[in-house]
Amino acid sequence: MERITEKIRTLRLQRGYTLEYMGQLLHISQPAYSKLEKNETKLSVERLIEIARVLHIPVIELLEVADFSETQDTAAVSFYEKPYYDNLHISGKIEELYEARLKDKDLMLEQLKKIIEDLSK
Repeated sequence: MERITEKIRTLRLQRGYTLEYMGQLLHISQPAYSKLEKNETKLSVERLIEIARVLHIPVIELLEVADFSETQDTAAVSFYEKPYYDNLHISGKIEELYEARLKDKDLMLEQLKKIIEDLSK
């Protein structure tokens, strides 16, 4: 659990979040949050999910530690990672389709302008 709290602390600092700010986002006091990071209070699954949400990362990223893949079955990790990466892939496809529709719209506008121009002559 200590490695998880170390990772949380590192990510918090990378984002420039203070202990007080994290406490506010999690609706707990700054001392209560500090105890979580120092591993003086048990970290519940619910709280871990909230922290991941606040840090804008998947929960599995908090659970991954240096030797995690060496000691755990990688298939179990893949089970949780797959939906995350599938969603990334899908959002990329959505962006591509959106861009294609915008190009289609622009082409249609140009064609309509040409038709209007021809009709007004």
